[in-house]
Amino acid sequence: INGQPLDLSDRDTRVMRARLRSSAPSSHYSRIFVEASINKVDYLQSAILQRDSDGYALLAGMLLRLTDLVDLEVGVGYIRQNFDNPAVKDVSAINFHLQVEWTPRPDWQITAAADRVVDPSFRLDVPAIVRSDFSLEARKSIGDRLLVSVDLGVSEEKYQGSGRKDLRFNASADAHYRLTDNLGVIARVGWRQQDGNALGRDYNGVSATIGVRARF
Repeated sequence: INGQPLDLSDRDTRVMRARLRSSAPSSHYSRIFVEASINKVDYLQSAILQRDSDGYALLAGMLLRLTDLVDLEVGVGYIRQNFDNPAVKDVSAINFHLQVEWTPRPDWQITAAADRVVDPSFRLDVPAIVRSDFSLEARKSIGDRLLVSVDLGVSEEKYQGSGRKDLRFNASADAHYRLTDNLGVIARVGWRQQDGNALGRDYNGVSATIGVRARF
């Protein structure tokens, strides 16, 4: 700020997660699944508000082959995050997961998805952020070396213990060109806009990225 560095080490966090998923066929075109996950969040520095927590999430649902071109995965359940500070209200909410994949042609794939997660917070006065994501992505291969994709997304972030709720819109376009079997070039351009309501921050911006991807 004004040429002076700002210490953000109070955001340093150790997050440990574990997930177990089991599925079984229910018919020739469907499978049922059950998923359980746990997490533990520890902030490495003390703050005004004690933000350490642990939680779990449960999902139960079904994978369906609707047609030869459309696959659906849907699940509902429960998500909970318990905070070490008894003054902080625990997160208790419906959990959900949705993913639809449509392959209209061999060189096209369209995916719609929705998920809910609990994220660590970057603010000293907020212990966690409950984030709900909704996205739509289209991917197309051009020849055997170039893969391009476009995606649109909406994210809602609720700041636990605060009335703040941010709504973010984003769009991006990606291109991945395969130079060799193990080496590729990636380019990406993106846009996002946030509505912070009365308590948050409104902003918008454009980003661009270019890089190299290697696989061995």
